[in-house]
Amino acid sequence: MAKRSSHDSRKMFLPNLEFLTCYDMDEQGRQRLLSALGPSLQRLAIVFPNNPPAVQKEHPHVEQEAPSLALNLRSFPWLGDLVCLLAPFSQPDQTLDSLRHTLVSWMASSDDVVGDLSPSQRLLYLVPASRSLFKREDYVALLCPIGPVVEAVLCRNGTAEGDLQDQTSGDTDDRLEVDPCRAGLVVQDLGDRLEWVDWWRQAVAECFPTLLRWKRLYVYPTHAGE
Repeated sequence: MAKRSSHDSRKMFLPNLEFLTCYDMDEQGRQRLLSALGPSLQRLAIVFPNNPPAVQKEHPHVEQEAPSLALNLRSFPWLGDLVCLLAPFSQPDQTLDSLRHTLVSWMASSDDVVGDLSPSQRLLYLVPASRSLFKREDYVALLCPIGPVVEAVLCRNGTAEGDLQDQTSGDTDDRLEVDPCRAGLVVQDLGDRLEWVDWWRQAVAECFPTLLRWKRLYVYPTHAGE
């Protein structure tokens, strides 16, 4: 395991921090905070998409780039739990792209020898930032485009839904299939009545077919009043 010098430790802010929740910080502030932390972070919760978004400041003599919505998590090899507190998407394409880049950086950190976390130790949580923001159909409509993005990153190549259909059609060889999932997924519902539990499980399962097939999808029901 690579060791950090005492000089490096002094430069870090809260070098031994293990749990962090970010609220009401723009993208630049969140990334600057994360870049100042040590590699010991194990659980991170963020609002996604972020609110308030970063505001671009005008400088007449400086060429500016639009602030990135994605977070770079490559420096956290022990980050086992990533919690995304979901809010409605005002710019779906940009938001989904930033989610993909954030997840890619998180998976890249799992390849580090320092962290060496197994897939069973990594969980992505999709949680409504507030129950009042969504109706049932609205929340599922948000999860539908998130599904392909999440599965493309969390599952290794060659396990798209079409490939899975070929594998289950009988046109396969004698090779054993290998679990392609690099992490598990926990989806929390809106906190509904008990009779809606099966509806939620079915609706969420349709958004994440690969993770469902490999039993890496967990739907966490929270009943009204909890």
